[in-house]
Amino acid sequence: KSLRILLAESHMINRYVFELVFFHRGHVTIKAANGADAMQILKTQKIDFAVIDFQLPELDGLEVVRLWRAQESEKSYLPIMMMTTDARSNVVEACKDYADFVEVKPVSPYKIIENIDAYARNPTLPKRHAEPAGARKDSDFGLVDLGFFSELKSMSSPTELSRLFA
Repeated sequence: KSLRILLAESHMINRYVFELVFFHRGHVTIKAANGADAMQILKTQKIDFAVIDFQLPELDGLEVVRLWRAQESEKSYLPIMMMTTDARSNVVEACKDYADFVEVKPVSPYKIIENIDAYARNPTLPKRHAEPAGARKDSDFGLVDLGFFSELKSMSSPTELSRLFA
């Protein structure tokens, strides 16, 4: 099933990588580089799943999710995954209070897809069943798993990449 995914992430390269992964899984990505834009998108567009970074300019990711949860109804419930570079337990717990999935960066795009697929297979998953992943042991290279780029090269033609990133 194709989903409309809000990706609220301030880091441009992460947005491109995640968008490409979502595209190859058949999903549509609606991007926001800051929390204010993310909130506007949530209010005005139909979104099936949201991936929101904790640290966003203008309005931080946790505040976006808090504001959204405060006005949403059970009927319009939006599954949300939050990502954070801050692995302190109070930050992870704060995210878990509002999000369905919580991941500590660096996070592999495949882990995000795993969470999205879990929701897509079973949209009636219990609300806010988040489990923090903890720091990724397979990657200490920054915000994305760099091993992913070699696989990305074999997945995409230059035409696809130029169309996605134009």
